[in-house]
Amino acid sequence: MICSKCYHVVDDEALVCPYCRTATGVKASNSKILVDETNKALAILSFLLAIFFPYGVIFGFTLWATKTDLQPKSAKVYGLCAVLPWFLKWMIPRLTKFIVKTLITILVLVVLVALAVLVALVCFGVLPIPVL
Repeated sequence: MICSKCYHVVDDEALVCPYCRTATGVKASNSKILVDETNKALAILSFLLAIFFPYGVIFGFTLWATKTDLQPKSAKVYGLCAVLPWFLKWMIPRLTKFIVKTLITILVLVVLVALAVLVALVCFGVLPIPVL
């Protein structure tokens, strides 16, 4: 077809002219547009399988691999739903252990600094020596 505004030759299925961006009048239902909609039930199923079954991750990866070319946004969701539970199950115990060790270390350092300050104050005569 020919564009009514710029008179360039345009593909018959084009929704807009690639040269001037004028609508061609072709209805969207006639063109082949693939809608990338994530199936929420599949995403939730992938997430739950990955949480409760050791090899449930394979289901999510299969969804990811089959949707990568045609529906890239959905593929990312399915892949994340498969990997996230596995990652959290691996990461939470390590993170908890790290936080507990860090808090204990900070507590020990605060106590040592407080004792050092008290000893320094006693040595410089600011505080009297406690008598027992």
